[in-house]
Amino acid sequence: MSSNSNSILLSLLAGIAIGILIAPDKGSKTRKKLKDSFDNEKDSLLDKWHELTNDVKNSLSEKKSVSNESNDDEINSSIITKQEEINKLENQLAELKANLK
Repeated sequence: MSSNSNSILLSLLAGIAIGILIAPDKGSKTRKKLKDSFDNEKDSLLDKWHELTNDVKNSLSEKKSVSNESNDDEINSSIITKQEEINKLENQLAELKANLK
């Protein structure tokens, strides 16, 4: 577990312990409050988890997009270079044909 996770868990446990110690309500009400508190913390942690996973997915998607753009640029550059070489060879061929006549 990370340090942040440990501190969240400790805070949750401390909150529960304090709630039990100072609870003026009947046991059933105290248990309901504890359950509600736990459910709220669980929902909060799940929301943070979903936010984190979405951030990671978005980051990976952006990196993939940048990588694809870079690859496209390299491919286009290679195509242009090959086309230039073909043009040079065609010009040389045309000159050779002209010299043969």
